[in-house]
Amino acid sequence: MMLRLVVIFSLLYCTRFTADCQTVDGLATTEEETFEADIHDSLSYTTVRNVNVTGYKRTRLYIVEREVTVHPGDLFTKAKLNRALRQTREQLMNTALFVDVVVNQTQVENAQVDISIEVKERWYVFPVPYFKVVDRNWNVWIKEHNASLDRANIGLKVTHSNATGINDKLNIWVIGGYTQQLSFNYFRPYFDKRLRFGYNLGFAYARNREVNYATEYNKLLTTDTSIFNRKYLHAEGGLSYRKGSKLRMQLKLGFTKENFDSSIAKLNPDFLGGGRTSASYVDLTYGMQYFNVDYIPYPLRGWYVDVYALNRMATKGDLSMLQLGGKFLGTWEVMNKAWLAFQAAAIIRLPSSQPYYNSRLLGFGDVAMQGLEYYVADGAVGGMVRATIRRQVYQFTIKKLFKSKSHNNIPFRFFLKAYGNLGYVYNRNPGTSFMNNKLLRTAGVGLDIVTIYDWAIKLDFSFNQFDSGGKLYFHTQSDF
Repeated sequence: MMLRLVVIFSLLYCTRFTADCQTVDGLATTEEETFEADIHDSLSYTTVRNVNVTGYKRTRLYIVEREVTVHPGDLFTKAKLNRALRQTREQLMNTALFVDVVVNQTQVENAQVDISIEVKERWYVFPVPYFKVVDRNWNVWIKEHNASLDRANIGLKVTHSNATGINDKLNIWVIGGYTQQLSFNYFRPYFDKRLRFGYNLGFAYARNREVNYATEYNKLLTTDTSIFNRKYLHAEGGLSYRKGSKLRMQLKLGFTKENFDSSIAKLNPDFLGGGRTSASYVDLTYGMQYFNVDYIPYPLRGWYVDVYALNRMATKGDLSMLQLGGKFLGTWEVMNKAWLAFQAAAIIRLPSSQPYYNSRLLGFGDVAMQGLEYYVADGAVGGMVRATIRRQVYQFTIKKLFKSKSHNNIPFRFFLKAYGNLGYVYNRNPGTSFMNNKLLRTAGVGLDIVTIYDWAIKLDFSFNQFDSGGKLYFHTQSDF
């Protein structure tokens, strides 16, 4: 009885506030179908007559069709058809091939429907000037180094995100400035007829003037010389496997060789262990991801898991280790245009005693806490959890900014949010660290601006347990 009352109230709510409960592009936007609709749909079936895809030019049709979950002859209830069409749109958007996907259904005779899918392709080639600061984030670059251009990398980055029309990605970087780098990477998602197996190849050479050689009071200590203190060579190859739409697996083999100036070993003999100035090692990595979210760059509904195991085999020294890591996200719509999300990330390294080169943890990669952008913590075991409540407060679209069939509309969405973070990093020799081996806590509020090409601008006003007062932080990357 209680379930029926809740369902009836939800139905009346959607009927009263029609503007907030309509479908988008013919797809149901509510997470659960109503009880009455399920009863009706269980007695009424619809057959898919035709599926028509338009708008693709560079992308090959079979790459689009791989993500489509409805086919001619399929039999659906109305609710299941809406869910399948919504999943189709989400999977096509998550390929990162299109700026927009519109899925519609048209009722025809004899309980049949025609499905139309219109895709709008992105710009795939970006031969653009490259600019990136060498610090961990924008906040460190601005506050600690006064936004100095001397601490920036400048060059040319050529990216083709759909090189042969099968969502294969080609990247060539020629970078000068503070760090000099030449790199090449190619990823082909499928090379078999069943569209399951892919591969990637990569090569990089770089040399740096600055090396983070130690951590003191949870701040990185860096060299400051005009010579190149580090030379880096890396080559890798890997295989990927994707069965269905959500599960992905990768097996990667990489070789790395690094040489450091002798001054680094003098500053920190434990940098590579034993006062060494060079390192060579092979990394064998297995990763598995399960994506079940509406939009990978900024998910609002669904969940995903990403886990990996890395076996580092060093030719000499103490750099050999086994590293296990992973991250999780789950997000749900709790009321109209409001979402609750939980995130977690963790790393475990064995053996627990590692040279400084292998010890970076909090503040690098996935294990990062809002409000601790200016700090790092080294260790063998660590992780964080985060809870975020966000609500969309405004949206608008800039129309006909320039002549383009696929980019004539530029959408903007604004989200207010509140969040809290908990973290912990274990280090059996914490030294001067005041953050290790204790529960870390941060909280804050912020504004996210999401627009085309997976761009998200994030303004966070965060508090932590070590600094008095809150601070404003700026981010442009995804949470994970």
